[in-house]
Amino acid sequence: MKCLVVLDAGHTEKLQVKQVTDKSLGKSDFNNQTHIYYRVVVGNYLYRKNAETIVERLNNLNIDSFIVVFSKDRKKYNKVIAGIYKYKKSAQNKVNNLKDLGFDAFLDEYKD
Repeated sequence: MKCLVVLDAGHTEKLQVKQVTDKSLGKSDFNNQTHIYYRVVVGNYLYRKNAETIVERLNNLNIDSFIVVFSKDRKKYNKVIAGIYKYKKSAQNKVNNLKDLGFDAFLDEYKD
């Protein structure tokens, strides 16, 4: 079971928490439409220890973050996510805030 947390309009409150199974990924509960969310990525790391160090730094700044593992070119990478937003503008504001704090953050579109 996977959990998707979506934040809204630059607020720290949770807009929606949706639990999905692997079978339901890629399909929406709303008329089989695909929804786009914006993930704030703080880095992709080959070594999990490096990703954990970034998560710890973010947590020390009271910024919730987590690691998502993905494969590319037969290698496993650790993606550090510092938020998932429904609105691109909100996500970009978070990216800008993280850049001001010295992190190399960027946006990643996520479809469900």
